[in-house]
Amino acid sequence: SPIAGNIWCLPVDWTITNDHYTYIQNAIGAASSGDTINVAAGTYDGNVVLDKAVYLLGANHDTDPAGSTDRGNESVINGSVQITADNAVLNGFKLTGPINVGYDHAHDVNVSYNILVDVHTSSGAIHLHGSAPDSYHQADGTYVGYNTISGTVGDGIWTVGNDDVTIEYNQVLNPTGIGIVALNHVGTGINI
Repeated sequence: SPIAGNIWCLPVDWTITNDHYTYIQNAIGAASSGDTINVAAGTYDGNVVLDKAVYLLGANHDTDPAGSTDRGNESVINGSVQITADNAVLNGFKLTGPINVGYDHAHDVNVSYNILVDVHTSSGAIHLHGSAPDSYHQADGTYVGYNTISGTVGDGIWTVGNDDVTIEYNQVLNPTGIGIVALNHVGTGINI
């Protein structure tokens, strides 16, 4: 029987002690709130919607890229990640598309230890949504830390209209736009 709370996303189907999937989105679909999804090193094509409060961990989770665009043995997502669940964690990936947080009020999200390379975007490689007064508070309580963003066509990190957001220890290298954009914050504010 499967081990509750431990779901593996592997490019090769080799373990019998855990649930295992070859697509990240299928692993998220099978997960329950509070589960950890460990994604093995490899390349995963397609966009991901993180719509559950799970820990989505790449092969390099909790490893600071410190300005590097390749730590070796990366879990690469060739696509974007949209986070729509409170308390979701995205940690330890290399991405070629943007990370969007809060289109459906995703609060207390953690986006950390990721590498984003050559992302083309009009609103930030990492975008905490909340761009107009009627859509403020979309990503309140979000933590964005220890990410490296390199060669972005557009801005690096974008947060508008949120409260209690922390953005720290990120490296934004050579964007065509602004490194970090923080506008119209409400409530207690933002920590950068």
